[in-house]
Amino acid sequence: MKKPLLRSNGVYYAVFTVQGQTTWRSLGTNNSSIAKERFEALKLEMLPRRARRVSDFFKEFIRIRTVQNRPKTIEMYLWCFKDFIRICGDKALRTLEPLDIENFKVGRVTDGVDPITVNIQLKHLRAAFRTSVRLKFVSENPCEGVSFLRHRLKEAVFMTEGEFGRLFMMIPDIEFRNLVSVTVLTAMRRGEVINLPWKHVDFEKQRILIHPFKEFDPKGHHIRSIPMNWWVMDYLKQKPRNGEYVFGRPDGLLLKGDTVNQKLKRYVRRAELDTRLHFHSLRHTGISLLIKKGVPPSYVQRIAGHSSLIVTQRYVHVEENELLNAVNLMSLPILN
Repeated sequence: MKKPLLRSNGVYYAVFTVQGQTTWRSLGTNNSSIAKERFEALKLEMLPRRARRVSDFFKEFIRIRTVQNRPKTIEMYLWCFKDFIRICGDKALRTLEPLDIENFKVGRVTDGVDPITVNIQLKHLRAAFRTSVRLKFVSENPCEGVSFLRHRLKEAVFMTEGEFGRLFMMIPDIEFRNLVSVTVLTAMRRGEVINLPWKHVDFEKQRILIHPFKEFDPKGHHIRSIPMNWWVMDYLKQKPRNGEYVFGRPDGLLLKGDTVNQKLKRYVRRAELDTRLHFHSLRHTGISLLIKKGVPPSYVQRIAGHSSLIVTQRYVHVEENELLNAVNLMSLPILN
């Protein structure tokens, strides 16, 4: 089989030969793009299992996942697969073993890639090969038992209240200034705030719902509720509605993540703040302020949507004078 053929009845067919006998199989469509997709899937189906290569599975995996994952997630998988084949080769799928995954790790580190990035790729490969087991391409996941690389957790870059005040005063665009303020006061992720529809703002229960909406899917597919403080509540109540998104563009369409990030970076430079600050730092700032105000980490975890308290603990920043005050609280009566 080389390509689908269009017959006189207007339908595309796949033509293949088995034991010298030519067979025509209808692809059930007159659309060339759909016919090509079905043709590629049929080719893989006809291929003996022992002959299926890593690239064969990756193509099938992407075809299946395209209907259930966001485009960015698909891009991530394609990136991982490209690197895997470059380093490990397009070998027979059934011959894969943990050593291949270890070689992939070594190859990516040799490429100079950060351990965190390597672990992200390992996570995606593990998920993909788990699917290969479920679909009976292979009997075992070659990633099982392979450990992630050890790495240091990067300290979250955030602003103090005073630094946020300086930034606030440097933003002349009132709408953008309010977007920044809401992001800090809710500790929402960039994707969550720019994809927030009005229907997920619950004024009666004073909360914002983070929930899948159109092309947006929350990180980790986690659905959560964020309470609104008095300022956010008052601001959103009086904010004019221009389309279905709370912070949509004037034409009602979605803001772009890169656009709001670049805009914020411009104001960060004007305010002469840490140049490492970016839009996600607003979330870090909100979480850090909650911790600083004495909110229990377990509450902060719920508000921020962290997967564990270990993640939340990254935001517990202790000053030297606070440590001194802490030890001065200790006393032994016998020494007085």
